[in-house]
Amino acid sequence: MVFCPECGYENEDTATSCLHCGHQLIEKPIRKKIVEHLKYTVYIIEKYPKILVPETILNGISLITGLFFFKLTAPNFINYIQNLNISNINYQNLSYILVGTIVGLLLDSLYNPFKQYLYLKAVEDKEPSYNNSFLYAKSRYFDFLKANFIITLFCVLFLASSLIPLDDLIIITFGGGAYQHYLLILIIGNLIAILLILWIISAIEIMVWDETGFKNALRVTLKFLRARFVVLFLIGIIAVVVEFIMNSIPFGSMLEFLTTIFFRLVNIDVFLSYRKTG
Repeated sequence: MVFCPECGYENEDTATSCLHCGHQLIEKPIRKKIVEHLKYTVYIIEKYPKILVPETILNGISLITGLFFFKLTAPNFINYIQNLNISNINYQNLSYILVGTIVGLLLDSLYNPFKQYLYLKAVEDKEPSYNNSFLYAKSRYFDFLKANFIITLFCVLFLASSLIPLDDLIIITFGGGAYQHYLLILIIGNLIAILLILWIISAIEIMVWDETGFKNALRVTLKFLRARFVVLFLIGIIAVVVEFIMNSIPFGSMLEFLTTIFFRLVNIDVFLSYRKTG
């Protein structure tokens, strides 16, 4: 018999994890190849299909409300966004966007750590629990609220900077190629902003995966992305191809969230393997 060092429960000799608390009794091999991560993720989803339920429900609600919103207001809203600049801001419409952003921030700060914790436990091959995931998200709510506020503020500042009239930016350029300089500034600025946003978003997820705070997660994220860049890049390529195939299938776009869940589990598995060796 094998006694669990965590809770003292007596397990069978063949047990790999404690039947009482889920503590790992035998260290799993570190997966180094992409195919190993992909196969293990399929195994996790087959073993713990309950991790798909929250996102499936949320996706269904989002689909219904999205269709309703699009039917009622989308044409006018899209036209407003496309023509938005400093000179024609409608502050009533802007207030709606602000309220929606705040509500989204408050809800995402609870839901995102909830689902990430659910995925984490599954990838650790421990029985995921909705209740435990909710209690975890609730206990760290303000940590994630502050982190989400930072990325929301960054996105708002980035959006605000894009509303500056073209003529104002041309004034700060030099020589005869003012427009070309503006385009170059715009392209480089967008690229830097996207990389920073991805870095911050990844750090918020790693707050859950590594059980750490936001500042430390930013540091860990940089090291992780640098150390596993090739693997993550290849996984990203595979994800893009799968997304493209899904979009080409009738109603496939409605199931894209399953692809997102799958590759999120892959990324968590890559990260856990990295933390064992990094």
